Amino acid sequence: MKPEEKMMNVIFRPIEGNTDFSVDCKNTDIFVKIEELFYDKYPEYKNTKKVFNANGNRIDRFKNLDYNKIKNNEVITFKQIE
Repeated sequence: MKPEEKMMNVIFRPIEGNTDFSVDCKNTDIFVKIEELFYDKYPEYKNTKKVFNANGNRIDRFKNLDYNKIKNNEVITFKQIE
């Protein structure tokens, strides 16, 4: 690991539903990479449009966890949109 990298864990949780998925990652990982790990486990969510939030802030899927101010053990909620 590089000096600026830290191991961490995030938890995906749909606003409507009771599926929790915990994944280990690094603070420098791009969010969409972690999102793909979620889809590997729950493919039924893959082909739907979603909005992801952490701490009340909308997540930029193509930026890293640090940019999105996501911390260790953060719960990432998401809602399917039309």
